[in-house]
Amino acid sequence: MILSHDVSAMNDTVFTQGRGFGGCSIIWKTSLKAKVTPILMSNSRLCALQICIESKCFLIFNVYMPCDVANNIDEYTSVWEQIIDTCEKLHCDNVIIGGDFNTSVERPHSSFTKYLSNVVIRKNLHICVNNNELLIQKMSIP
Repeated sequence: MILSHDVSAMNDTVFTQGRGFGGCSIIWKTSLKAKVTPILMSNSRLCALQICIESKCFLIFNVYMPCDVANNIDEYTSVWEQIIDTCEKLHCDNVIIGGDFNTSVERPHSSFTKYLSNVVIRKNLHICVNNNELLIQKMSIP
């Protein structure tokens, strides 16, 4: 069996046709030998799980960032602030953040890239780029 934790920016009370928008999901198999706890986030661009395997816990985030234009920087930083606050509140150093970041580390003049680089440095994160997909991973320090 497969379970999911997801969020949507669409109004659930109105039926619409066509392509949806503004949501993300994390899917896992129930056969996973772990305790999986969905974390409720106040932002519809972000969903998260805490996964505990024996004594080791991980936070998994999936993000759908706004388009990389200057007038969206407040919303972009708000999503990052919620990720950082959640990590600090749950005292978790094992964090994986994936999804659609709507920016590229190869665009140095983008305000999103500048903010992302600042978060990576301040929070001791590591950026892994694979086939133009951005994955940010905080490594646990023993």
